[in-house]
Amino acid sequence: MCGDDMSYFLLASAIVLGGVSVACYVMLRRAFRAYRSAEESVRGLAVGIFGRLRRVEEAVEGIPCGGGVEEVLERVKRVEGEVKRLSEALSRFNAKIAEFEETLRSSSKAAVRAPARPVEAGGLTPTEARILRLLASEGPMTASQLGERVGRSREHVSRLLKKLFEAGLIERDVSEIPYRYSIRDEGRELVGS
Repeated sequence: MCGDDMSYFLLASAIVLGGVSVACYVMLRRAFRAYRSAEESVRGLAVGIFGRLRRVEEAVEGIPCGGGVEEVLERVKRVEGEVKRLSEALSRFNAKIAEFEETLRSSSKAAVRAPARPVEAGGLTPTEARILRLLASEGPMTASQLGERVGRSREHVSRLLKKLFEAGLIERDVSEIPYRYSIRDEGRELVGS
């Protein structure tokens, strides 16, 4: 590459990296706002539920052991009303929790892909090529599983996976920890699988 081509490449790389950084920031900000909103909703519902539960306890304790039947029936009706309102509040609480869990699941389900960058011919080490062949033949694996298979430490394999990910040869599923890595079509083409 000549000087102008290298400058253009570096500028393009900086622009892409800046765009990816902004996109990640925006996604994190949205997730944080959704978390705060859900936290406030859950806190408000919990306070309401505990207040209603306290009123039910007070109403039950206030039922006279002796006395008029009408008074006892009136108190029982009030307790039934409070229990019904408590049940409705619990239903809203459960719905809010389910909504929040779904938001978290949907925001972390998508596999993360780095932008594809060409790998120079012969740019793979034998271990990197072996990792790609393992992912192509056996499917998604964690860094620890790959480390056991190639006879390297998890840390060493993690560094290689990062390089392969940044080169656009593999993708990682971040919906669970530990992350699982799988091969992309570009990686398959490179190792001939």
